[in-house]
Amino acid sequence: MSEFGNIEWQRYDADDEATHPDTGKELIIIALKGGKPVFIPRGYFGLGTEFFYEVKAAKGCKVTKRTEYKAEDFDDIAWAYLDIPPWWIRKEKEE
Repeated sequence: MSEFGNIEWQRYDADDEATHPDTGKELIIIALKGGKPVFIPRGYFGLGTEFFYEVKAAKGCKVTKRTEYKAEDFDDIAWAYLDIPPWWIRKEKEE
């Protein structure tokens, strides 16, 4: 593994559960819709993976604003787990 980490993309197939992300895991999603790319830098797949949603705002672990998409509306979907690299450390809040 390099110092910068790797993005391991998984191509989504609605009929193959091995290609479905784990429920509740934060994702990065790229998709094709009508031949145009759609990039969702932060999202989740819903239960049953029939839909996914882009996180617009969150408070802690609760999503407060989102945009929902149907998986069937896209020509192709790929996803990867959004894992923070170990060298990326959150700055402490100044008091």
